Amino acid sequence: MSTRKTLKDFGLGFNSEGQLKYLDRDGNPTIHYNANSYSEEISSALFAHMSELLQSEIKLIKLGVPEGAWDKTGTCVFASKDYESKKTLLLFVCSWAGFWNWWHSKTHFYEGTQLSYIKKALDKDYGVIITNCGVNYLSYCRKKIPNSGTPEEHVVYVWNQYVARARASSVVIISYFHEAQYVGALYHGVRKSFEKRVRAVALLAPTDYKRMWLVPPPHSVHTSFMRRVGRQWVLSSSRKLDLPLETPRGEIRRVSSGCRSAMEAPKACEDSVFKFIDKKLKKYYSKYPCIEMEPPPPLLSPHTKRKSKSRTKAKYDLVKEYTYDSG
Repeated sequence: MSTRKTLKDFGLGFNSEGQLKYLDRDGNPTIHYNANSYSEEISSALFAHMSELLQSEIKLIKLGVPEGAWDKTGTCVFASKDYESKKTLLLFVCSWAGFWNWWHSKTHFYEGTQLSYIKKALDKDYGVIITNCGVNYLSYCRKKIPNSGTPEEHVVYVWNQYVARARASSVVIISYFHEAQYVGALYHGVRKSFEKRVRAVALLAPTDYKRMWLVPPPHSVHTSFMRRVGRQWVLSSSRKLDLPLETPRGEIRRVSSGCRSAMEAPKACEDSVFKFIDKKLKKYYSKYPCIEMEPPPPLLSPHTKRKSKSRTKAKYDLVKEYTYDSG
């Protein structure tokens, strides 16, 4: 039975600066490797390396997509072990779990990956879920994965299957580059639940953002909610971080990312992103200090569901009032 090869099997490793190099005779990554060359096997080994880091170093666990799936039958997302019981849940909407840009990570591993963001979120006692929106086909037969046949289908399934069962009263979302459109798809796919629980949406160097608002139209209440909870850190010639920029009518507020390159944006914006999230959460909890956690998911009995709904109606009305409040 064949097993997936590691970077070491190809004689590769990362040096202290996060650069992928060939190993010398002593096993040290010192010999030049052409990072612009493409090898499907080495790319697969790079993804396996990230998967190992997320599980061994950061202690995340795999959750199957669809639920209960394994490598041969589906894909997965990564989550902190106790994500279901945390007060705040951070959802990374991304194509490849652990990576902002996997190609860039070959030369700048720490800039191209989400590791520092994940560690900071865990230090703040957030629950964490990281999507794998870009994994849509089974590797051995090119057959579409159930519930993950498209990035949009994947992120909506993850919300309904895993985010919905978490007890966090606040969900915050971070997305990068073209994955911003998946946040739009998620919003339109689970609008009622999204507006009830999402407190902040941070979009880093977003592209294709107009696709997010095609349905419904920009002047509707839907974009009104997103403008209230969201912020875009866009590429700019200005090196000043968080400099307010002209924002077209109907779009999420734009500020400068402090850099011109999308590859540099996540690192440049990291502190600003978490300050933005902290501010949004503080505003929400100062307004509704009594709301700590969502009730546990209802049991399968239809009678239990009706009882659970009536028991939490007052809490839901408070949250609903907040989401439509102009402040």
